[in-house]
Amino acid sequence: MKRIVVVGGGTAGWLTAAYLAAKLGENSDQKLKITLIESSDIPTISVGEATTPSLRATLADIGLDENEFMRACNATFKHGILFSNWTHAPNVDPDDEYFHPFERPLRAGTDGLEGYWLRGLDPQNRKFEDAVSIQHQLAKSNLAPKSVNDRPYDSPIPYAYHLDAGLLADVLKKSGKTHGVEHVVDTVLSVESASNGDISDIKLASGKIISGDFFIDCSGFSSILIGKHYKQTFKDCSRVLFCDSAVTMQIPNSPNQTIPPYTRSTACANGWIWDIGLKNRRGVGYVYSSTYIDKNEAEKELKKYLGDNMSEIPVRHINFRVGYRETQWHKNCVAVGLSSGFIEPLESTGIHLVEQAVWSLVSMLPRYFNGINPQSQFNKIIANHYEMAINFVKYHYLLSKREDSQFWLDNVDEKSWTPWLRERVETWQGSYPDIYDLEYLHSIFDHASYQFVYFGMEGRPKINSLGGRRDKFATKIFDRVSKGVVNAKSRLPNHNEYLNQIHKGSNDSVRVRDVETMATVNASIRTLPNNYT
Repeated sequence: MKRIVVVGGGTAGWLTAAYLAAKLGENSDQKLKITLIESSDIPTISVGEATTPSLRATLADIGLDENEFMRACNATFKHGILFSNWTHAPNVDPDDEYFHPFERPLRAGTDGLEGYWLRGLDPQNRKFEDAVSIQHQLAKSNLAPKSVNDRPYDSPIPYAYHLDAGLLADVLKKSGKTHGVEHVVDTVLSVESASNGDISDIKLASGKIISGDFFIDCSGFSSILIGKHYKQTFKDCSRVLFCDSAVTMQIPNSPNQTIPPYTRSTACANGWIWDIGLKNRRGVGYVYSSTYIDKNEAEKELKKYLGDNMSEIPVRHINFRVGYRETQWHKNCVAVGLSSGFIEPLESTGIHLVEQAVWSLVSMLPRYFNGINPQSQFNKIIANHYEMAINFVKYHYLLSKREDSQFWLDNVDEKSWTPWLRERVETWQGSYPDIYDLEYLHSIFDHASYQFVYFGMEGRPKINSLGGRRDKFATKIFDRVSKGVVNAKSRLPNHNEYLNQIHKGSNDSVRVRDVETMATVNASIRTLPNNYT
């Protein structure tokens, strides 16, 4: 039996342990023994409250009941992100906003609708996201993305969650221990290596020694194994993404308060504010760059956004370094979570990057224990995930037309762009984001994500006559979107009402464990188009 040692708890540590235990643990063919070590005196960051649709497949794989998980984490549903004031300052255009949905755009046969939309063939002359997708309208109408008749983790349209990350760690801890994870509460004193450079033991403050065959660093920003022990290089990306700080507040919900089924991101003079509705509270935070504004001014801006009566609400300040480890897997150690890297939370990449790492580990650990060395392959995959996420987040900034602060002027300056972005921006001046523009098919952000941002922030190619020869067919598809909105609204429940039903519901919902259901769930996350249209 091989022994995996996870150093660090929190969301990253327990998601890693629970997932590996469910897929490769003592009850699987691999029969790995998994031990998680976490200190009782090291607080977790626990501010990641918005997720991506991939979490549905991860939690289903672990075997969690969806309704039970949502109750335990005060979770709500997420259709996507509403961006406000990213293109223009409020005094220039107070109605500046666009929506990035999880749903992929409908197509006219093999043609995308974007060329037809640019040529004005949408009969209703709608915004791009409303012409090719129904999800924005559902979010605006405060509808849940699924009905009570839909199976756990399944729906005609993709969705994600808003949740309490600290409570999620507790849920995953319970699941992991049920699957046989050994939980050790202690503080790491030292890391011991074998003659070949592999980690052999972890010495704890209590005097206990934990031996293992493979070690996973989930120790957060302290990065005990991959950083302090192995001293693997951290690639600093602060010249591309300037934000390095956040100030956050948690505001209790009032009775019968409407909980929006989407994340709101509002651009400010020196960063942006997230606004997320959980079942019991709002999580609000101002992400900013300390180069342009100090923590006190940032706190004032956040409170100004929230309005009056905020003096009694506790405030939390967080500093972070943007970038990632150039080598994620070294010797018999791999980094997952904040020890691996961090990107500002604009598109909810935090938990998603943890998922990508553990999904890859499930495939590669059996190879590793069979004498194959997949380290370079893993390192390339994870580096690509980070680079693509960094490029996509930066893309929101460089398209802005704001000139109200040096922060925005510097973001638009090409000196802060990556070479990949420079090439794409030049290409899209005479075109628009296309499926062939992205080399990495496993990136969370595909060409459609770039299209929603590109068109949402008033991007228009110099040549706008692009499109196929199916004008009448495209017009019919635009009409199908309109009918799809009506159809979905007639079938989907109010978001608050659905949440109330979940939170007062019983525990008799079906757990997703069987292969057939999981195949359906995983397919539903990636299948286009939705079956409302």
